[in-house]
Amino acid sequence: MKTLRIFASVIAAAIFLGLAVCAAPIDFVPSIEQNGVTLEVTEILEDGSSVVGLVRDTNDNIIDKVTDGEMIITVLNQDVIQNEVIYDNLTTAKEQLRTSSIETLLPDFTTIWSDVTGGAPVENAVVSHIFDVYTTYEISEDETITFMLANPGIALDTSILVLHNYEANLWEAVDFTRDEAGNIIVTVDSLSPFAIIVDNGAAPSTGTDAPHSPQTGVVDVLPVVGCAIILAAGCTMIGIYKVGKAKEK
Repeated sequence: MKTLRIFASVIAAAIFLGLAVCAAPIDFVPSIEQNGVTLEVTEILEDGSSVVGLVRDTNDNIIDKVTDGEMIITVLNQDVIQNEVIYDNLTTAKEQLRTSSIETLLPDFTTIWSDVTGGAPVENAVVSHIFDVYTTYEISEDETITFMLANPGIALDTSILVLHNYEANLWEAVDFTRDEAGNIIVTVDSLSPFAIIVDNGAAPSTGTDAPHSPQTGVVDVLPVVGCAIILAAGCTMIGIYKVGKAKEK
């Protein structure tokens, strides 16, 4: 019976370790909820209103301007969120990034990350900001909207991605540019929660001489290791149990 109890304990620990290893969500920077981000005003109209968004057609022509009275940005746990839909969307987006493998949310993330960073390990991807952008302006199917995020404190030489939670648990990497002031200019065809992912610049976990490749990341390697740990622990304890039973006879 004692052997059985040990067996159960080891298997439980192995399964726990395997689950922890197999899960590969993106890490969060400390106190991410306090990382503010604001919309940059790009123009002041004659009536004194501030332009924070530009609507374009399929030919990239500006066909309308969106003011700060029509468009807002919200940061979870920093802003007072009275809109229940925005609050629910933000909390859901944050939970997805905390608990789900990034490749479950965005299947081609590894390829995109490698292209943007020049081959940095996937485990270097860190969530630095989560926010929601909302507008009362109705964006047509053949239109896009461009907005500028005031420099969120990310160095210009840091590789970043801007992800958009465009539907349920589906994410996409959106088009963006950065200007010399560090502002981030984003163009999308719909608005909802967004996340800024940055390269933390850490050396690969396999050593400083190893090539910077997403294949060295936790997404690809650790699930296999976790399964091997569970299998090895199970086989080992079965052998111990049989030996114990033989001695009892």
